[in-house]
Amino acid sequence: MGDKTSFWLEDWTGLGRLEGRFHRMYNLSRNKYAAIHEIGEWRGGEWTWRLKWRRELKGREELWWQELLQAEEVELDPGVDFRLIWASLAPSNVKAFVWRLMLNRVQTKTNLRRRHAIRDDQSLACAFCQHQDETSDHLFCSCAVSMETWRAVLRWFGVSTALPARVKALFVQFPVFGRGNSQKVALVTVWMATCWSLWLFRNCIIFDHGALDAGQVLDLIQVRTWHWIKAKQVNFRNSLYEWKMCPMACLESL
Repeated sequence: MGDKTSFWLEDWTGLGRLEGRFHRMYNLSRNKYAAIHEIGEWRGGEWTWRLKWRRELKGREELWWQELLQAEEVELDPGVDFRLIWASLAPSNVKAFVWRLMLNRVQTKTNLRRRHAIRDDQSLACAFCQHQDETSDHLFCSCAVSMETWRAVLRWFGVSTALPARVKALFVQFPVFGRGNSQKVALVTVWMATCWSLWLFRNCIIFDHGALDAGQVLDLIQVRTWHWIKAKQVNFRNSLYEWKMCPMACLESL
């Protein structure tokens, strides 16, 4: 089950579509409509792009190619099974968001400051707790408010375990509760829905003066994942009520 996110034509990096940023390279590409997973793979613990060109690159084109590689350089731990993101049952925009999160390119306040998108005198305080700078690891993992959401998700699955304070570590930890590949993919989908829901609530707080409630977030995570799994897994015939009450039992059908 592959992902449909286009390498060239969708803004999966958070910095604009590659077709626009590297238009000459796009014109030379033989993979204009390829999805990300179709032109990249792990080699020796590193993510490698496998783009094909209409002809051999020359002169400045080689420099542009190196610039593109540096712009989309993937800095993930070798222990992270990055393919699970693209194999997940989440919508394409959520997969692209999680990709950016793994690359630390989500527009947190610290990342916006680094790009000079917010002034030096503007606060970097986390939108949830207002106590620490809003980094990706803090916002999605170590913030007390986010952590309570993750605990609620784990309780929903009947799991009790220590929570890591880093995004990548939490991503690696989550699918281990599944027994087969299909269950692991579904659990990664839940992980991605949790991150996505936290991000939407973060934006609601900043732009609409909303407030985060762990119970409300959990309800949205349950509804989102039920719809996502049901849309892509024909064997998943459980009702939303069953999914909310006994998620691990529901995953036995996958």
